[in-house]
Amino acid sequence: MNALTLRAHFDGKHICLDEPADLPLDTELLVTVVPQSEAALQAERREWAEFSMQNLAQAYGDDEPEYPRSMVKKLNPKYEGR
Repeated sequence: MNALTLRAHFDGKHICLDEPADLPLDTELLVTVVPQSEAALQAERREWAEFSMQNLAQAYGDDEPEYPRSMVKKLNPKYEGR
């Protein structure tokens, strides 16, 4: 079996995997303890990213109209047409 990284947490009694994994009986595992501050920071980053994606989706919905270039009042001379 190739090396595999799985997220997990400690519930006070057991180490619990955060995602399903089909592991054979007696599979050897290495456990790395992540400092709480780093884990909290990662969770906060995930929350901010989800929040940003949700609000971006609201700002630019599927029914957002395409605006033609003729509606631009003043062209940006630095825009290269990408």
